[in-house]
Amino acid sequence: MNTPTNPDLVARYLYAVTRSLAPKTRPDVEQELDGLISDMVSERCGDATPTDADIRAVLTALGDPDEMAAKYSPDGQGALIAGSYFVIYKRVLRIVLPLAAGLVAVLTALSFVLDWVQDPSSVPLVRAAIGQVIAAAIEAPMVAFAVITLVFAGIERAKTSSRGRDFLAGLPAVPKAAERIKPHRPIVSMAFWVALTVVFLAVPQVIGGWTEAAGWQPVFTTAVIRGRWLPIIAWAALVIVKDVVRLVDGAYTVRVAVVTVVANVLIGVCAAAVFLAEGIMNPGFVAHLDDFMTGSGGRVVWVGGEHLNLAVLAIVGFALAIETVVAIVKTAVNRVR
Repeated sequence: MNTPTNPDLVARYLYAVTRSLAPKTRPDVEQELDGLISDMVSERCGDATPTDADIRAVLTALGDPDEMAAKYSPDGQGALIAGSYFVIYKRVLRIVLPLAAGLVAVLTALSFVLDWVQDPSSVPLVRAAIGQVIAAAIEAPMVAFAVITLVFAGIERAKTSSRGRDFLAGLPAVPKAAERIKPHRPIVSMAFWVALTVVFLAVPQVIGGWTEAAGWQPVFTTAVIRGRWLPIIAWAALVIVKDVVRLVDGAYTVRVAVVTVVANVLIGVCAAAVFLAEGIMNPGFVAHLDDFMTGSGGRVVWVGGEHLNLAVLAIVGFALAIETVVAIVKTAVNRVR
């Protein structure tokens, strides 16, 4: 067969189909589709050189890349989340749910140890403590499952509403290796934030520090931070939205940049709602800040510890700003290339 006049379009189509599939199956699927496209072009053009219109006609006949990817994962057909997104959805759940359960179980068990060190009489019986650890380990995956499912369902709905458009015009560019977002990063991020959310709302006392004078001192006031449950859950949900979009796109695309900017602005609002709450910082922790920073023959004296919440908020804001700038710059560089 003569070489197609638009090999880039074929490469983009193959990438759009295979990017959501499991890494071990991608080469075989890509090779199979590439051969199928070559055969269809040969049948259409014979000995003539294929034109751009011929390539487009063949790819249009094959159909939407998401629908083509769905053929390699038929178990998602007819579900709330289907096609290529279902492949990613299953992979996320397989990793995030056990990771979140394990992290929360360990931290919940640690909370009982810390409570026992502080006041042995305040710790429930071993059987009751084990029951609470198991309950927390079940709660974390349930929260993760609900939020992740809603996010994927929203993306699926947006994809469904856009059907009928020229999918060839929206094919993603094939990113270079350095431009791709490694899947483990957003997946681990989702597991971490689900676990952290459950910790904030269930056992916030595990976040703290130890002093010889006062023992374990939680950073946050338990009742206050639990009262901020709505912005905390919204914060985690926004992080998951960002991570899901990054996982789906697999590279720094315009959509990734836009979602990152919008989500980070909203996360900043959530962070302000949490850390500007009156009494959010545990007075005991603030009072013993000096004790946490001791050295050989010296001590670090903290000034302005009563405004520690502002320092935490500033750190969160700085991290969000850095992430936003990185996403915008990488997206701009990728588009120029």
